[in-house]
Amino acid sequence: MEKNSQLLQSVKDFLHLQSITPLPASVCERCGASLEYFNAQFWFYGTELECNIPLPICRFCG
Repeated sequence: MEKNSQLLQSVKDFLHLQSITPLPASVCERCGASLEYFNAQFWFYGTELECNIPLPICRFCG
């Protein structure tokens, strides 16, 4: 059980860090267009952990 709680804590820490990290100005590696960010919501069933993490999306390449 301790490994499970360590794993859950590691994932919580990762998601929290990703949700507060400033977004870099990025361009698409394929076409060079500016990337837009889509807020993706992550949560763990059975916990109160919920994070919004911006994921980069190219509006031209998908």
